[in-house]
Amino acid sequence: MQQQITVRVGANAADPARVCAMLGTVPGLANARKSAGNYIIDYDPRVLGCAEVIARLRATGAEPVLSVLEHLRLKLRCYRDAILREEHMNELGWDSFVREVYVSRYRHRRHGRRDDRPRNWRHYSRRTPT
Repeated sequence: MQQQITVRVGANAADPARVCAMLGTVPGLANARKSAGNYIIDYDPRVLGCAEVIARLRATGAEPVLSVLEHLRLKLRCYRDAILREEHMNELGWDSFVREVYVSRYRHRRHGRRDDRPRNWRHYSRRTPT
Protein backbone atom coordinates (compact mmCIF):
# COMPACT_ATOMS: atom_id res chain seq x y z
CA MET A 1 0.00 0.00 0.00
CA GLN A 2 1.80 3.08 -1.25
CA GLN A 3 0.83 6.67 -0.54
CA GLN A 4 2.16 9.72 -2.32
CA ILE A 5 2.77 13.13 -0.83
CA THR A 6 3.74 16.32 -2.63
CA VAL A 7 5.62 18.90 -0.57
CA ARG A 8 6.58 22.36 -1.81
CA VAL A 9 10.05 23.51 -0.70
CA GLY A 10 11.74 26.89 -0.63
CA ALA A 11 14.04 28.18 -3.36
CA ASN A 12 17.14 28.04 -1.13
CA ALA A 13 16.74 24.33 -0.37
CA ALA A 14 19.55 21.80 -0.44
CA ASP A 15 20.76 19.97 -3.56
CA PRO A 16 17.80 17.92 -4.90
CA ALA A 17 19.97 14.96 -5.95
CA ARG A 18 21.48 14.72 -2.45
CA VAL A 19 18.08 15.06 -0.79
CA CYS A 20 16.56 12.32 -2.99
CA ALA A 21 19.56 10.06 -2.32
CA MET A 22 19.27 10.58 1.45
CA LEU A 23 15.53 9.93 1.39
CA GLY A 24 16.10 6.78 -0.68
CA THR A 25 18.00 5.19 2.22
CA VAL A 26 15.08 5.55 4.63
CA PRO A 27 13.10 2.31 5.10
CA GLY A 28 9.48 2.77 4.08
CA LEU A 29 10.23 5.42 1.45
CA ALA A 30 9.89 3.91 -2.01
CA ASN A 31 10.70 6.85 -4.24
CA ALA A 32 11.57 10.53 -3.89
CA ARG A 33 11.90 12.92 -6.82
CA LYS A 34 11.88 16.66 -7.41
CA SER A 35 9.53 18.22 -9.89
CA ALA A 36 9.04 21.98 -10.40
CA GLY A 37 9.90 23.07 -6.86
CA ASN A 38 8.03 20.18 -5.22
CA TYR A 39 9.25 16.92 -3.80
CA ILE A 40 7.04 13.98 -4.67
CA ILE A 41 7.59 11.21 -2.14
CA ASP A 42 6.09 7.71 -2.25
CA TYR A 43 5.95 6.00 1.12
CA ASP A 44 4.34 3.09 2.91
CA PRO A 45 2.12 4.38 5.76
CA ARG A 46 2.30 1.01 7.54
CA VAL A 47 6.05 1.52 8.03
CA LEU A 48 6.52 5.29 8.06
CA GLY A 49 3.94 7.99 8.78
CA CYS A 50 3.51 11.33 7.09
CA ALA A 51 4.98 13.21 10.06
CA GLU A 52 8.13 11.07 9.89
CA VAL A 53 8.42 11.72 6.13
CA ILE A 54 8.30 15.48 6.71
CA ALA A 55 10.79 15.19 9.58
CA ARG A 56 13.20 13.23 7.34
CA LEU A 57 12.76 15.83 4.60
CA ARG A 58 13.60 18.61 7.06
CA ALA A 59 16.64 16.65 8.27
CA THR A 60 18.06 16.65 4.75
CA GLY A 61 17.96 20.46 4.65
CA ALA A 62 14.88 20.91 2.47
CA GLU A 63 12.44 23.00 4.50
CA PRO A 64 8.79 22.65 3.41
CA VAL A 65 6.94 25.86 2.64
CA LEU A 66 3.35 25.35 3.76
CA SER A 67 0.37 27.65 3.52
CA VAL A 68 -2.37 27.37 6.11
CA LEU A 69 -4.44 25.11 3.84
CA GLU A 70 -1.45 22.89 3.04
CA HIS A 71 -0.61 22.69 6.73
CA LEU A 72 -4.17 21.53 7.54
CA ARG A 73 -4.08 18.97 4.72
CA LEU A 74 -0.78 17.68 6.00
CA LYS A 75 -2.15 17.34 9.55
CA LEU A 76 -5.19 15.47 8.21
CA ARG A 77 -2.94 13.12 6.22
CA CYS A 78 -0.77 12.49 9.29
CA TYR A 79 -3.92 11.65 11.28
CA ARG A 80 -5.14 9.27 8.56
CA ASP A 81 -1.73 7.57 8.39
CA ALA A 82 -1.71 7.13 12.17
CA ILE A 83 -5.11 5.44 11.98
CA LEU A 84 -3.96 3.17 9.14
CA ARG A 85 -0.87 2.20 11.07
CA GLU A 86 -2.87 1.49 14.22
CA GLU A 87 -5.29 -0.72 12.27
CA HIS A 88 -2.40 -2.52 10.62
CA MET A 89 -0.74 -3.19 13.98
CA ASN A 90 -3.93 -4.72 15.38
CA GLU A 91 -3.47 -8.49 15.32
CA LEU A 92 -7.19 -9.16 15.65
CA GLY A 93 -8.26 -7.22 12.57
CA TRP A 94 -11.33 -5.26 11.64
CA ASP A 95 -13.65 -8.27 11.72
CA SER A 96 -13.09 -8.74 15.43
CA PHE A 97 -14.31 -5.21 16.15
CA VAL A 98 -17.44 -5.73 14.06
CA ARG A 99 -18.11 -9.00 15.85
CA GLU A 100 -17.65 -7.40 19.29
CA VAL A 101 -20.06 -4.58 18.45
CA TYR A 102 -22.63 -7.05 17.12
CA VAL A 103 -22.39 -9.27 20.18
CA SER A 104 -22.55 -6.39 22.66
CA ARG A 105 -25.57 -4.92 20.86
CA TYR A 106 -27.64 -8.08 20.53
CA ARG A 107 -26.63 -9.87 23.72
CA HIS A 108 -29.08 -7.85 25.81
CA ARG A 109 -32.11 -8.32 23.55
CA ARG A 110 -34.90 -10.77 24.19
CA HIS A 111 -34.85 -13.76 21.91
CA GLY A 112 -36.81 -13.20 18.73
CA ARG A 113 -37.17 -9.44 19.09
CA ARG A 114 -35.58 -7.76 16.09
CA ASP A 115 -37.32 -4.40 15.87
CA ASP A 116 -36.46 -1.65 18.38
CA ARG A 117 -39.44 0.54 17.51
CA PRO A 118 -42.42 0.67 19.88
CA ARG A 119 -45.16 -1.84 19.20
CA ASN A 120 -47.65 0.71 17.84
CA TRP A 121 -45.04 2.01 15.37
CA ARG A 122 -44.34 -1.49 14.11
CA HIS A 123 -48.01 -2.15 13.47
CA TYR A 124 -48.48 1.23 11.83
CA SER A 125 -45.60 0.64 9.40
CA ARG A 126 -47.10 -2.71 8.29
CA ARG A 127 -50.49 -1.27 7.36
CA THR A 128 -51.13 -0.72 3.73
CA PRO A 129 -52.77 2.56 2.72
CA THR A 130 -56.36 2.24 1.51
